Amino acid sequence: VIAAAAAVAITYDLTKRVYITYIAYNPVLDQHYCGRTSGFKQPMDILQDRINRHHALNVLNFSVDVDVSIQGYPIGYWAVRGREQQNVDYFGGALLDPGRRPDATCVNRIRGVGKLNPLGYLYHWTSSVAWGEKYPYTGYGTTDIEELWSAISIFIF
Repeated sequence: VIAAAAAVAITYDLTKRVYITYIAYNPVLDQHYCGRTSGFKQPMDILQDRINRHHALNVLNFSVDVDVSIQGYPIGYWAVRGREQQNVDYFGGALLDPGRRPDATCVNRIRGVGKLNPLGYLYHWTSSVAWGEKYPYTGYGTTDIEELWSAISIFIF
């Protein structure tokens, strides 16, 4: 009975979890903060839960809106990871990113996906398939999706 209940809970989580990215904007300072979160509600309700738990978004007068949302793991998780990084890059790069552009308006301290993350291009590629490429890939490592897929498929199937 416990195993069956656990299987139902895991299946529910894998199929029903909604992943979102959000963009917060402070028009007075012309600053953008990019983030991601997930939950089992509608995207705007998931975002409101995140805002309630995020001190900086409450204090620094950011207006926040859902950027994209997708349901299901692992594709949804991968796509949202990639989209968060594309958003950070689109707004100039994270504060500690050596590749940060001089005109950057992004106030994220660190990258959403580390430059050396071996799954970085998989996240980027999945996001680009789901919503179109918002910004070119800025990580290191392979950009051969077939090579990445064969490397990770042993863990999935």
